[in-house]
Amino acid sequence: MSDSGLLRNFSIIAHIDHGKTTLTDRILEFCGQVDLAHPHDRLLDSNPIERERGITIKLAPVRLPYTAPDGTTHTLNLIDTPGHVDFGYEVSRSLAACEGVLMVVDASQGIQAQTLSTYYKAKALGLTIVPVINKIDLPSAETDRVLLEVMELCEVDESEILLVSAKTGVGIQALLQAVVERIPAPNGDKQAPLRALLISSYFDQHQGAVALVRVVDGVLDKQRLTFLSSPVTFMPLELGVYQPKRSTVAQLGPGEVGYVVTGLKDVRSLKVGDTLTTVAQRTKAIALTGYQEPQPLVFFELFPTVAEDYNALLDALQKLALRDAAISFVSTHSPALGSGSRIGCLGLLHAEIVVERLQREFDLDLIATRPTVPYKAVLKDGSEKTISTINEFPDPSQLEKVSEPVTKLTLITPVTYMSGILDLVRERRGQFLQSEHLIDRVILSCSLPLSELITDFHDLVKSLSSGYCSVEYEVVGEVAVDAVVVTILLNGEEVSPLGFIAIRSQAEAKGRALVKQLKETLPRQLFAVAIQATIGGTVIARETQSALRKDVTAKLYGGDVTRRKKLLAKQAKGKKRMKQFGSVSLDQDVFLKLMRQPLV
Repeated sequence: MSDSGLLRNFSIIAHIDHGKTTLTDRILEFCGQVDLAHPHDRLLDSNPIERERGITIKLAPVRLPYTAPDGTTHTLNLIDTPGHVDFGYEVSRSLAACEGVLMVVDASQGIQAQTLSTYYKAKALGLTIVPVINKIDLPSAETDRVLLEVMELCEVDESEILLVSAKTGVGIQALLQAVVERIPAPNGDKQAPLRALLISSYFDQHQGAVALVRVVDGVLDKQRLTFLSSPVTFMPLELGVYQPKRSTVAQLGPGEVGYVVTGLKDVRSLKVGDTLTTVAQRTKAIALTGYQEPQPLVFFELFPTVAEDYNALLDALQKLALRDAAISFVSTHSPALGSGSRIGCLGLLHAEIVVERLQREFDLDLIATRPTVPYKAVLKDGSEKTISTINEFPDPSQLEKVSEPVTKLTLITPVTYMSGILDLVRERRGQFLQSEHLIDRVILSCSLPLSELITDFHDLVKSLSSGYCSVEYEVVGEVAVDAVVVTILLNGEEVSPLGFIAIRSQAEAKGRALVKQLKETLPRQLFAVAIQATIGGTVIARETQSALRKDVTAKLYGGDVTRRKKLLAKQAKGKKRMKQFGSVSLDQDVFLKLMRQPLV
């Protein structure tokens, strides 16, 4: 157990791709936690998808020994955090376990939207913020400009801002010394009842659920433990810390961050933000201020391309949910696609990664439907209902009002692109709130419905700004809307996976766009196919796909025209009968093509 006066708990926060993972690698090297004979980049990114995409998804804590110039050895607990907006819940867990943060800013790009978001989160928690400008070795670095931006945002002198290069290792020692000097040591009463904050968990195939905890008060050792919001009790199989490999310890004291092997078979017993204590001290321990469990903001349905793989999909989702607490799923069924699951995720990137992990780690071939957001319906009897599919939409006669989630959007862009971006926000039913100038750029605050954001909004913003605009958002509430269900009929038969919920003013345009896409995408049948979009039985858009015509007169040559007419009449009669009894077959390619195309 370390002396809490020589302990420092800190996180690195930054916009995506500003170099925090590389900076972590250099810190690990400097502290002697890397085998230099076998170097390995992205040490805390254990998932292959994290390595390939160059992003951090899951927080990873590591304990580092640091010897200061005066010879004192300090213990530093570094918790690496994700940078992408979808994984903001992981950032909040990391910050709750720290006393301070290193705020990393790219010397060429300057302050971006995610930098602002995490800065304000850290400030609200009362954490010490140490500003760091990274990538000063780049030819494109504009260090002086970025210094001014950081000084303005953090209200600090130039001397308090650290200049480093994670790539070359310049400034790493000064950075670690600043962590020791500026970030306060953790406070905690060793004699008090045990209280440890559960900051994350994962499932180990051999040892069961493993809890990552930050001890606040008391001493965590091998005695019967429990969580304050759960009746489950357990005897820990192992206690330890990451250095960065797992290393067992006898006990963890106030301020220390480590892991507890619980031996529990279900990771869902471990609620993130819960307080861990001993069974004997349960009545004396006061719950720590945790943080809310992540709420799914984007829903989509997954179907196996081979019906026999449904059980394998369910098994894979259960295993994935053990590792990622933010995933929710329920079974669903579609007449066109068979049995599948409806998945809830934190955002589009999170959804992409879930699908990719299912395909890679469990070798599944899947179809994903178009993503939707959760609407909230208030019925006339006063009850509330959350709607994530068209099948859950209540009868309009029972409906009082429908609300959709709305986001607060922060965009940082060069002034040149400001008007084009604001036009896009207004087109997407958004509202401009305020602007603030940051040296040669502008910070735009807007409100925007989440349903408009999860389609192609990010791509359009990047296109309009030539890639210079950064986007950050958070869901801040709900707003009442006039929502309707648009159903798609093929020859009078409803195909529910193609239906969607839309705002009434946009429903017709989206319906027309989809039936047009279907006309071009559907495989041709031997009979004409009527493709219709309807609202409550009223047709709002229609296209007719002509029949695939077989040349029944090919064998005729010369002679009377009557024979030709008879053959064509017989063919028309057959097609009429086929249209009465035949149904349109939808293959996987149709859905895959449609899901990649946004509705305008």
